[in-house]
Amino acid sequence: MSRIVSTCAVCSGALLPGVPAKFALGKQFHEACFLCSHCHQPFPDGVFFDLDGKLLCEADFNDLVSDKCHACGKPIEGPCVNALDAKFHAACFKCHLCRETLKGAFLKFDAKPYCRPCHDKVVSDERTLIATSCQRCKKPIDGTPFIYRGAKYHAHHFNCSLCKLELTPQCKEHDGKLYCPEDYLRVTAPVCFACKKSIFGPSTTLLGKTFHPEHVRCAKCEDVFPDGVFYEWHGQPLCPLHYHEATGVRCGRCLQVVRGNIVDAHGKKWCEDHFLCTACDKSLAGKEFCDWDGRPLCTPCFGKLPLKVRKRLNEHRLQVEKRKRAAGK
Repeated sequence: MSRIVSTCAVCSGALLPGVPAKFALGKQFHEACFLCSHCHQPFPDGVFFDLDGKLLCEADFNDLVSDKCHACGKPIEGPCVNALDAKFHAACFKCHLCRETLKGAFLKFDAKPYCRPCHDKVVSDERTLIATSCQRCKKPIDGTPFIYRGAKYHAHHFNCSLCKLELTPQCKEHDGKLYCPEDYLRVTAPVCFACKKSIFGPSTTLLGKTFHPEHVRCAKCEDVFPDGVFYEWHGQPLCPLHYHEATGVRCGRCLQVVRGNIVDAHGKKWCEDHFLCTACDKSLAGKEFCDWDGRPLCTPCFGKLPLKVRKRLNEHRLQVEKRKRAAGK
C-alpha cells in the first residue's frame, strides 16, 4: 500500500519518517529549512514571528513592522516626531538650512522643515530669484529685462525661432514659438504636396492634399488635367486616359480610353460607336450578336461561317454558360 509523504514548505523535498521536522503555521519544514525568511538564519531559541505568512526572527520582525525615521532610515523606538507626513527621531528632525535640531514649532517651505530665521531667508531669496531671473534659462538678469506676456527674459533669448535674429514688437507667435513676420508666414503657410515648398498665394486642395495650382497634375503623365477633370485611383489623381488605363477601361477596337457610353461585352469594354461587327463593320449597339473567338459578329455574318466553326463556337458558348450557372449555385 502506498503511503502519502509530506513535503517541506520551503524546498518541497520529502519529509521522510524518522527524520526530525519542524511544524509552524500549519506547515512542515526540514530542520535545515526552518529559517528566518528575511535573514535566512536559524531562529534564536526557536522563537519566530508570523508576518503575512512569512516566518521572521524577532530582530527582523521588529525591523520590518516598526516605523522608520524619514531622515536616517533607522527604526524608531520610543518617542518620535510626526511631521511632513513622515516620522523622525527627535534628534534627526533638523532645519534643512542650518541643520539645527528643531524643537517645537517649525515652518515648511518646498516640503522641507525650517526654523523661522532660515524660513524667512529662503522665502526672501526665492522671491528675489523669481523677480530677477529669466523665465527661459532661470538665471539672474543683469540689467533691464525684456518683458513678454508678463514674464521676464534676457534680451538675447527673445529671438526668432527660425532665423534666430532679434525680434521686434511686430513678431508673431505660432504653436508657442515666436517668429519674425517673414518667418511667421513661412511656418504657417501650407506646404505643396508635390514640390514640398510653402505656398504663398492661391492654392488648390485635392484629395485632402494642398498644391500650388500649377502642380495639380496627373500622377502618371504629369499633364495638367483637361478641363479640370480628374479621377482618383488608390489615393492618386489621374487624368481620364490613365484612369481608364489603370482600371482597364479601354475600347476593345480602337484600344483608346472608352469615351461616351460604354458597351460591356465578351469581357471587354467598347466605345459605343466602335462596337461593330468584325466582318461587315455594322454597328451592333442594341442588337443581337455572336462571339467569334472574342470578336463580335452580327447574326447574318455569323451564319456565313462554316458549319463546323459555328458548331464549335456554340458548344463553347454552352460550356461557358454551364460553368456560369454552376458557379452561381
